[in-house]
Amino acid sequence: MKNKKKIRVLITGANGFIGRNVVEELKKDYDLSCLVRDKKYFDESCRMFYFKKYHDIIVEEAVSKSDIIIHLAASIHGSKKEMFESNVEFTKKLVDLSRKHKIKHFIYISTENVNKKNSDTYTVTKPLAEKEVKAVKNSTILRPTIVYGAKDKK
Repeated sequence: MKNKKKIRVLITGANGFIGRNVVEELKKDYDLSCLVRDKKYFDESCRMFYFKKYHDIIVEEAVSKSDIIIHLAASIHGSKKEMFESNVEFTKKLVDLSRKHKIKHFIYISTENVNKKNSDTYTVTKPLAEKEVKAVKNSTILRPTIVYGAKDKK
């Protein structure tokens, strides 16, 4: 009997609280890659892709080796410019690359804040990022509320 090829999943923000839990859950059944900026983060069950800038060639390499993207990475603090780059421009970059490399499914973790009228930069950037993701034919947007659990540093 032939081994069935595992689906290749790219997780951005794998080093965050949600990301670490997603990696732990999916590593049993999927071929995982992690796209992170923090070189201190390492998970032996994943193919690691480290980048500095959102337009680094390594970002495209990671996407090209994937069937599904789970985009968890986001900035919740920082300058307005940094947060727009992280939350909107990086999402757009991933969306564009997902089209180019014919990604089967794009899963985006947003926030319940998009339904609120808050004017903080995080809340303003998330619906803009969602707009980019909605342009992808096979996409899912999740809007979790407060997320907490074991090993939560907050």
